[in-house]
Amino acid sequence: MPLAKLLGEHLLAKAGGALVPTADALRGASAVGIYFSASWCPPCRGFTPQLIESYSKSLHPKGMRCVLVSWDRDEQSFTDYFAQMPWLALPYAERERSSELGKIFGVKTIPTLALVDAEGRTITTEARNAVVQDPAGEGYPWPPPLVRELATGDVGRINEVPSLICLCE
Repeated sequence: MPLAKLLGEHLLAKAGGALVPTADALRGASAVGIYFSASWCPPCRGFTPQLIESYSKSLHPKGMRCVLVSWDRDEQSFTDYFAQMPWLALPYAERERSSELGKIFGVKTIPTLALVDAEGRTITTEARNAVVQDPAGEGYPWPPPLVRELATGDVGRINEVPSLICLCE
């Protein structure tokens, strides 16, 4: 699904809150982070500064672009929260699209950071964990491994997707 179809025709830019065409704003991105977050959420307020630092120092230079999908309860909270961020946002008025995006990416809790490619195909819905574990983005765009070693503690979305577990001695 093209990014403009997924995110809408326009996104909110930082500079003066102007709307910019989605296709123009995300042209040339190596991947697009779709960041589900809200100002009232304590884990979000903890993760957002980490994401801002990683994005500014490592991920943006590698071509990543990011779009905030706010789950704030009012527009003023959204505006104040978005003012801290160096990326684009889905306009607050697009509540229906925000909800639909949450369903598309299987968002059950926030913060959630999903990554999509230039065509809007999902790369990972686990980018939040990737940013925490790899803030320099050495493994960016963090495609999920084909096989996970459960002994390392990284079970991924084992409870959310069909999974096969082999027990060996």
